[in-house]
Amino acid sequence: MKRAEVDTPDIRKYSKEYTVLVVEDVLEERKLLNDMLKELGVTCLSVASGEAALNLLKQRTVDMMLLDIALGHGISGLELGYRVKRDPRHKETPIAAVTAYSEDKMTALQEIGFDGYLPKPYTLLQLNELLNVYFWEPEFFESLSENETVSERNVEHF
Repeated sequence: MKRAEVDTPDIRKYSKEYTVLVVEDVLEERKLLNDMLKELGVTCLSVASGEAALNLLKQRTVDMMLLDIALGHGISGLELGYRVKRDPRHKETPIAAVTAYSEDKMTALQEIGFDGYLPKPYTLLQLNELLNVYFWEPEFFESLSENETVSERNVEHF
């Protein structure tokens, strides 16, 4: 998997209402993702642990999940991703790891069922480009140049 360069400074808000579940144990990181998602027009639900995420997912569905891999206590982001992908209600929900792990660890994420990842530290543009792949809206695909592919515009996608 290679990291593609993002060559557009455009940030795109979404026309449909999407909900993303953020699972991050560090309060500052959780607030940062919440603020970034809000700026993109995305509803954010955030919890500090894998157990809290599983409880929330018993009550509702989400459009995407952003999981910290190294959660400080309880089940890890890896275990959470594994469980979610095996739950029939959520197996089609895209999951992206939000991690400072090096790229050579990404094979394990793919094997578990993760759909992509957002490398720490990240920017609003990188988050936006990742979401663009999963929150399909025709305008995004129309904005691709003639020879450009989605994977060239995305930051990290398996």
